[in-house]
Amino acid sequence: MKIFESFAGYGSHRLACNRQRIKVESMGISEVDADAIIAYASLHCNMEDYIDLGLTIDEKKSVS
Repeated sequence: MKIFESFAGYGSHRLACNRQRIKVESMGISEVDADAIIAYASLHCNMEDYIDLGLTIDEKKSVS
């Protein structure tokens, strides 16, 4: 199943699918909260590849 996660937060919909052993492919996410984006990236992918603002992880965390 392919999904697009609007208002993704930390990716609870994707986590729920994984818990039910439903294979999902994320086509993208929409999120504006910096902390939520960092949480999503840390749970679901390589943070450095996913969040590219030209900042270090510590700088990204302080931009909120």
